[in-house]
Amino acid sequence: MKKHILLVTFILLNISLFSQIMKDVNDVLLINPYNDTTIVSQSELDLPTIFIVYGIGCGVCIKELNTIASKKAEWEQLYNVNFIVFCKKTKNRYYKQLAKMSEKKAYPFELFIDMNSDLAEYLSKLKNIDSKQFSSIGNFHLIIPQTIIKNKDNEIIFQKQGYQVGDEDKIEEVLKQMTKND
Repeated sequence: MKKHILLVTFILLNISLFSQIMKDVNDVLLINPYNDTTIVSQSELDLPTIFIVYGIGCGVCIKELNTIASKKAEWEQLYNVNFIVFCKKTKNRYYKQLAKMSEKKAYPFELFIDMNSDLAEYLSKLKNIDSKQFSSIGNFHLIIPQTIIKNKDNEIIFQKQGYQVGDEDKIEEVLKQMTKND
């Protein structure tokens, strides 16, 4: 009898601990380059957010990340916008490469990996997402970099593929307009 009570107590304790570390069904689980888990809560996702989808080793992606990094502090202050920068699920061998890139570039934002496609799934369900450019099925990484901006009402207000010098001006215009409409 005592063994059963101990077993039940052990199970209940583990369920309690497990539920504390489990994410809410609406939260997004991301992994950083050091294989640490980050949970982006629904309250964070409700903020106006710039999502940047990059590829590991993608030269064009790095150009865009460098440009966005130079604007991040200003845009956060002026437009109260959140940044989530991520790539698709990747093989473990890329963690070291991504960690080196993150350290070398010293970006003012963390680079994440969407290992479970939680973020891709979240974005694919937002109003006005262009599913031809973005898909939660796992092929969203084929067209990189991608920049997606959503407002506080969880509507996509800007989405683009690729990068060209001057794209940051287009992004800033969208952010100005978003702020005006709030």
